[in-house]
Amino acid sequence: MTGSMHYPRSEAFATLLDDGSVLISAGHEAGGAYVNSAEKFDPSTGAFADAGEMFWGYRSANCGTATRLRNGSVLYAGCFSGTAEIYDPLLGTFTATGNMQEPVGNYSASLLPDGSVLIAGGVVWDSDANAFVGRNTSEVFDPSTGQFTLSGPMMTVRYRHAAASLGGGRILVAGGTKGETYPDDFLDSAEIYTSDAIFMDGFDGR
Repeated sequence: MTGSMHYPRSEAFATLLDDGSVLISAGHEAGGAYVNSAEKFDPSTGAFADAGEMFWGYRSANCGTATRLRNGSVLYAGCFSGTAEIYDPLLGTFTATGNMQEPVGNYSASLLPDGSVLIAGGVVWDSDANAFVGRNTSEVFDPSTGQFTLSGPMMTVRYRHAAASLGGGRILVAGGTKGETYPDDFLDSAEIYTSDAIFMDGFDGR
């Protein structure tokens, strides 16, 4: 049996760090409010320790992402706010970084070979339509500048989809939905992001 977390939370992020510990962060408390704290699990002791407060917070694994970067830091982004922050495991601090180009949620985040992060698809809140609207946009986060820049458009509007690296800078993006009508809006299609920042049909002849 191992120790308990310091704070009860659901839909939290769990990220394996370079030292073997696990960073548990964000999520929701029982009443539905966001939890903006973080804690680390040490497998050598089975104990959790406080890891500070997030800079922005107000995100969960239900709609945002946590991506471990090549230098061991963790990029948190999205959940409809457009904000992003980075956890530095050496300093044990969360700091703000550049904002996303679009305040998307339910997108995918994939680490690319050059250390940047591909943000693909997602959904935004359209206040004029009073509804969530799916997106076919993508953007790339550059950790060397801390900025997000728009990348090539996806072939299909999709969110709540799956994404996996195929190697060589190619990312498979599959399934998801383009709207909230079941089953008409649910997708069986797939596409591939290439190192040329182009999305192409999911068939991969290589």
